[in-house]
Amino acid sequence: MSKFRHIIFLGFATILVCGLWLLVSTPVMAAAFRSADYGFSADFPSAPSVGSPTPSEKDDRGNTLSTSGSFLAASEGVYFADVSVDKYNMSATLNVPRSLEDERDNFVQAIPGTVTSSRTGTFQGFPAMSFTFQAANGFPKGRGMIVMPQRAIPVIYIVVMAYFNNSSASTIEDLNKFIDSFKIE
Repeated sequence: MSKFRHIIFLGFATILVCGLWLLVSTPVMAAAFRSADYGFSADFPSAPSVGSPTPSEKDDRGNTLSTSGSFLAASEGVYFADVSVDKYNMSATLNVPRSLEDERDNFVQAIPGTVTSSRTGTFQGFPAMSFTFQAANGFPKGRGMIVMPQRAIPVIYIVVMAYFNNSSASTIEDLNKFIDSFKIE
């Protein structure tokens, strides 16, 4: 191989490796995702996989009270962005402050991790809780939001983003854009 071809080959190989690294480490914001069935939209960092609806809450007799759907975009070891929606099948009266805390705590316990900050407020006029978290071993870290529209038939939205220690600053920025783009329709 001539010296000129060798230099061109090395240059091309460097561009290819750098380009692949950028594709792997930096998510590209996908077009807005909308779920008419679950009544929300969000700009996921990549196309989300849509999980099958699963029974969630049950009564004392084992009857399903609510069904959950999950919408997840992830890059293993880099990030995940998730919207989980718990839709009740019938009218129910929920203790909103308690439900917000329980949903937050259940998520953080599943990591396992700790809540690093938390505040209650509203989102689009509905009761909500925003929080940040960190896993016990340091990563993942992230933020979440739980929203409970006040309806006769309850719906609970759990929106979470998390990043790992090898996530780039632009990945974290895209994950924050994901959370900020979430809308209840």
